[in-house]
Amino acid sequence: MIEIAFDATGTPHKWGGTGTNGFDCTGLIQFAYDRVGISLPRVSTAQMRAGGPISLNPDLFRAGDILGLSTTEPDKTSHLGLYVGDGEFIRSNSSGVRISSMQNVYWQDHIKAARRIVYSTLPGAVGAVRTGSLPPGDSCDSAIGLLFTAQGA
Repeated sequence: MIEIAFDATGTPHKWGGTGTNGFDCTGLIQFAYDRVGISLPRVSTAQMRAGGPISLNPDLFRAGDILGLSTTEPDKTSHLGLYVGDGEFIRSNSSGVRISSMQNVYWQDHIKAARRIVYSTLPGAVGAVRTGSLPPGDSCDSAIGLLFTAQGA
């Protein structure tokens, strides 16, 4: 999924865009997840309800986490990004699809929410897709839908 998002780097921004001719922030995330067989809602408010909430500590982010950012109003998620690892996330804004750093103080101050969609701690699984919230401290073993690797195929 991360490679799919990276491949979109440089793609122009297009309001409502969901394909390689142009993406908006949620279209990019939906596109990347869709290419690995995980359906996400189209709009930011719905994407920020998918999966489960996670800590806003960037040290705990994992590749594939969705980041809710406040770029227009304080404390309101108005932009989304996809964490890609190594302190970076990919997003689409008016400049197109680009990589940004969590080391940038602006982003540190503007992250308002984070969601984890894919968990990869189960044996033999590529990931467990969490479609709803679990109680704090619950394990992803109770997640809905597992993506298993094709073994021996």
